[in-house]
Amino acid sequence: MSQSTLTNETELGRWIGRREAAQTLASHCDAGAVESLRAIRDQKLYTEVAPTWDAFCRTYVPFTRRHADRLISYLEAYGPDYFYIARITGISPADFAHIAPFVANGAITLDGVTLALIPENEPAIIAAVRAQLRQVRAAQPESFDRLFKRVRSIGIVLFRYNGAVTVAEREKLQTLLRNFGHMVAKLPAAGPAPRA
Repeated sequence: MSQSTLTNETELGRWIGRREAAQTLASHCDAGAVESLRAIRDQKLYTEVAPTWDAFCRTYVPFTRRHADRLISYLEAYGPDYFYIARITGISPADFAHIAPFVANGAITLDGVTLALIPENEPAIIAAVRAQLRQVRAAQPESFDRLFKRVRSIGIVLFRYNGAVTVAEREKLQTLLRNFGHMVAKLPAAGPAPRA
């Protein structure tokens, strides 16, 4: 066995042997675990135990190659602080994009207040992130796709409902649905209708 192979196997073993990292990845990701995955992928350390990155992920990582690549892309786009903030707030990557400009060097600065990303500040960080996202959402109209999914989910709930309803309850639902129809009719047109 060559010295280079021994070194690669030792390095790979160090990453794979971190069972706590695999458990962390399964429940929530931290930047260190994702940095480990990136090193294994980018340095092709996985070739010592698996023929491909995909095969390595299926065997040694608690999720797919695609998910691993997505996590690595978040690390590359937003840096390690993304994972800490996402873990404590439950923020999505799309929402994080709105606060990313306010995150740097292990701290977040919102409304002129800088908070270090440490456990003692978690309640204040959560509150600040939520407040910032409320401001962002208030300033931006909801996308049609999001609106459609939310309305469709109401339809699915109604479709799956298997309880009996009284005549009065049925009339309430019918009135609500008519009101939905009136609201939809009042939405402004964005442009010409697409041709069939």
